[in-house]
Amino acid sequence: MSATNRGAGRRLRDAYPTPAWCLHRLLERRVVYTRPGLRLLEPCAGEGALIRAWKESPDLPEAEWHAWEVSEECLEPLEKLGAEPAIGFVQALAAGYRRKIEEGLAWPFDAAITNPPFDLADSIPDILDGVALTSLVLLRLNTLRPTRERRWPITRTPNVYVLPNRPCFTGDGKVDATEYAWFEFPGTSRWIILSDTPKEERSTRIARIRLKAGAQ
Repeated sequence: MSATNRGAGRRLRDAYPTPAWCLHRLLERRVVYTRPGLRLLEPCAGEGALIRAWKESPDLPEAEWHAWEVSEECLEPLEKLGAEPAIGFVQALAAGYRRKIEEGLAWPFDAAITNPPFDLADSIPDILDGVALTSLVLLRLNTLRPTRERRWPITRTPNVYVLPNRPCFTGDGKVDATEYAWFEFPGTSRWIILSDTPKEERSTRIARIRLKAGAQ
């Protein structure tokens, strides 16, 4: 997701790839998601920026990645990353997967990790409910403000991991127009400011994460 549409047209297919450092700063703090053998879902995968950020980091173990994406154009890039892709609307794919879980034909993913498109920002936490044991969703910080369409800030309780640096989603070095945070569902209303990212790392596509002893 990006707020860069202020004063400008949005990109085709709402494609704003997530910088690798955004994921790496989260995983430094939440090392529970870095144990080997996890089954992970990217439900709004695009061409797989978050999956690539994981796979190209020398500090992260192998994981079984599944990727949901609405555009068939993204099928080949996702397959090249070694993910198991499914093409369709995330609402339908999530509903179908929940039915499989209820019928005993599938297990919830260990975690869903995503930066959703703008038009799914209000609903994605509810869409992913029951699909994964936990969901990690990168959203604008002001998404915590409830609206008529967005009730989960009242009905659900995420942990909030705030990015201290504004991300660039366009690849031209221009940072986004607002603050961002990772929202972790379910949570206990914990608020944490993640580590600052040096400017040189923010401009590097592949960067090492800095795992901290005792991080949770």
